[in-house]
Amino acid sequence: MTLASVVVVVDGAQLDGVPMGSLADFVAMVALSDYEAEDGYPGVPTILNLFALRPSFSGATPELSGWDRSFLRGLYRSEQKYRLQRAQIANHMLESVKH
Repeated sequence: MTLASVVVVVDGAQLDGVPMGSLADFVAMVALSDYEAEDGYPGVPTILNLFALRPSFSGATPELSGWDRSFLRGLYRSEQKYRLQRAQIANHMLESVKH
């Protein structure tokens, strides 16, 4: 699948105190990763926790983290039709942490 454009609708009422840079990184990650988890990823250093961990934002990463970048690299370097795509992404992430 190739994306030509993405439309993201943001509820302005949920943005109180959210830095614009953090919002931009969150929207980019959502658009690029097909994010669907409403509860975020507790314990994972990812921008995807920005809204899930509200109101405190404790544990949220204010920008794309190394984890986010590694995940996206693994996602876009893996075979998308391959049944074990998740394993390919995880292996890429592990390799990137080692280096």
